[in-house]
Amino acid sequence: MQCIPNINIGQAYDQRYAHEDIHYERYEKMALFFGRNMPLHHHDRYFQVHVILQGSVRVQLDNHYYRVNAPMCIYTPPATPHAFVTDDETSGYVMTVKQETVWALLNDTGIIYDAPRCFSLKHSDTKTRHFLELCQLFQTEFENETRHQHHAIAAWTKLFLINLLRMTANNNPTLNTGTTDSKTFTRFNILIESHYTEHWPIVKYAAELGISTTHLNTICQRLSGKSCKHLIHDRVFVEARRLMLFTGQSINQISYQLGFKDPAYFSRFIKRMTGLPPNQFRLKPERDL
Repeated sequence: MQCIPNINIGQAYDQRYAHEDIHYERYEKMALFFGRNMPLHHHDRYFQVHVILQGSVRVQLDNHYYRVNAPMCIYTPPATPHAFVTDDETSGYVMTVKQETVWALLNDTGIIYDAPRCFSLKHSDTKTRHFLELCQLFQTEFENETRHQHHAIAAWTKLFLINLLRMTANNNPTLNTGTTDSKTFTRFNILIESHYTEHWPIVKYAAELGISTTHLNTICQRLSGKSCKHLIHDRVFVEARRLMLFTGQSINQISYQLGFKDPAYFSRFIKRMTGLPPNQFRLKPERDL
């Protein structure tokens, strides 16, 4: 079975954003690093949007193929295999957002956002003009450090995604939502998000998905390079890290909040994940983590 590479933008491209929820960059700058012929890959827990302002793009989304001229958008949910080739004049923006951030921003909107999309933008359309202006404003906000920037970027991201998904309603209503494995992987991640503090055993996740634990592990290894257990532990650690670095709660309080019955086990978990016990991890400068 082919192993599709999983690319983590914060680790592979810009480590300044390794722990950030949202990354926004000019396409041409990323193309200098990754190249303009990007072979099949995926982002296992990230949504990604390419807004192409100039040039033409050949795109593969799952088993669908497109050739589209700018202005256009490519919308890629987590675990969706995709590839593209662009010409030398192609320019635009790339937004990469953690899936739990998208869930938090859009779950109360009723918008369907789990299907990959590739569509043209109409030059003469008012919605297109407003959306492209929004892209430029977002880039300005992201590039310049300002007060309350974290909250501003979250608000801009919600506005960006809502406007993008509004425009897809008439542009691409029939594109399928991905292969069976990618759908299962997405459902698994949604279950993790709902139950990671309950410390479900793998067999319970598999039962909820209607597959065997072996099949679930195979899907996770193929799409993320990690086991089911590793993915669950990653999500627990993301929340543990946030609580340790950005709240004043005690280690005991955090351990109970995350479903650990014994704070000593939580301490061993953190040391296994970071090489440091929780109290030392808290004292280490964030940029060194």
